[in-house]
Amino acid sequence: MQRSLIINIILSLSNLFFLLLYGILCLHNRLAIDDFYFLSNVRQFGVVGGTIEEYHSWSSRWVSVFVNHGVLFFYERTPISLFAFGIFNLLLFISVVFLFLKYLVKIPRGFHVGLIQEKGKEKVIRNWLLLNLSIFLVSIIFIATIRINETWFWLCSSTTYLWSNIMFLLGITSLFVKNRKAVFNFLAYFSFFYIGGSSGPLAIVSLLVLFVILALTRSKIIFFGTNQDLIFKRASISFIFCLGAFLVLFFAHGNEVREQFFDSISIGESFILNIKMVGIIVIKRLPLILPFIAILCLPMIAFGHYDKRSKPQSQWKQKLVWLVVFYFFMIFIFQLPITYKTQDVAAFRALLFVTTLTVFFFLFGYYIVGRNTTLSMRWYRFFMTIPFMVSLLLFTYEFFQQHSITSRYSQAYDQRMIYIKRNQQRLKVLELDPLPFSGMLLSAELSEDTSHFSNQHLKKALGLSFNVKKGEDD
Repeated sequence: MQRSLIINIILSLSNLFFLLLYGILCLHNRLAIDDFYFLSNVRQFGVVGGTIEEYHSWSSRWVSVFVNHGVLFFYERTPISLFAFGIFNLLLFISVVFLFLKYLVKIPRGFHVGLIQEKGKEKVIRNWLLLNLSIFLVSIIFIATIRINETWFWLCSSTTYLWSNIMFLLGITSLFVKNRKAVFNFLAYFSFFYIGGSSGPLAIVSLLVLFVILALTRSKIIFFGTNQDLIFKRASISFIFCLGAFLVLFFAHGNEVREQFFDSISIGESFILNIKMVGIIVIKRLPLILPFIAILCLPMIAFGHYDKRSKPQSQWKQKLVWLVVFYFFMIFIFQLPITYKTQDVAAFRALLFVTTLTVFFFLFGYYIVGRNTTLSMRWYRFFMTIPFMVSLLLFTYEFFQQHSITSRYSQAYDQRMIYIKRNQQRLKVLELDPLPFSGMLLSAELSEDTSHFSNQHLKKALGLSFNVKKGEDD
């Protein structure tokens, strides 16, 4: 029990330093690059008008653009809005994972890592454990994100990619919750509606998943229990919401404008080319995150070992093979529309879905291994202790490192903005000191070329009558 209590303390400390790290990143986060473009839209057209203008001129992601504009609307009135939005994103993600664990996962009694099951306090203790595990799972996805700065802290990107992935997990969770309260119906419908209007590739994945769920519930190939009809109802209405929002996104005039920058290929050619794109993801992208995921997900082996609800599975190795096939199939389907439109691999920020998919792939894989193999208790303690220790050391180091880096960056950024406002005299070009390294935050650095889009976005957002550019590095 003493050893288990120590493990729980290590996990709690790891989560604490992750939350501190995330908090200081939000505190020092600033608008960057395209954020200034959207800020100028809000100032010129308003939240709704700016969304409509953007829908017709460039970005068809009308739901995420609307949310982005909404945040910028409040940012105009109080700069703390950007910090508050970042904290809200984390709380939302943790809450969604908490719901997933609470309603879809049964924590084995032996996996309570030192939490004493006092009579009358089981619910409180269970919720505390679920919260701890939820934070830890989100921290794994965070640290395993290929480009944390682009995905988590770039405002215009987070409303598209981060939110869509959160909504996907929330939507799947809401579909299978046995509770018949209307709130879970709403969460399912809203989640897939958001995805449909925000992320084309993930919308296609969602529509395929929903279609498969509908087929399975009606054919009764898989029995989902007493809530089979409820799942069918939620999935069918979610499919309609997701498809409707996606069609609005798909037929936007902004897509026609963007398509001018890419060559056109047939669907057959895109299937062949997509094999190469998936290969690039597997060979060049996944190695960047696999070490974090493989180590930090190891406690799931102990989870599988302590799950005594049923006997070991006779064909568990075949299930592992099917899990691998499903994993690569999902990556292929996700990348396919991107390949068809751009003939290139997905942007780093768009690969958050691959990160999340990989985390759950390892979790399920480790669970199957742990449930169907027998090792000494020393190994299970090892699988529990080492990942939490690694996580604690990693987030402790990153907290102090990023606090130093991002505080210098935000201070230099704020001084730059003050300098620009103080130099409103008639100029042709205002040369600015380079910004320091921004760490896990996306840098708002400009180009030495005044015609660069990042320079022009800043100029338009601030209403400058002169050009700005980055000066030469010392």
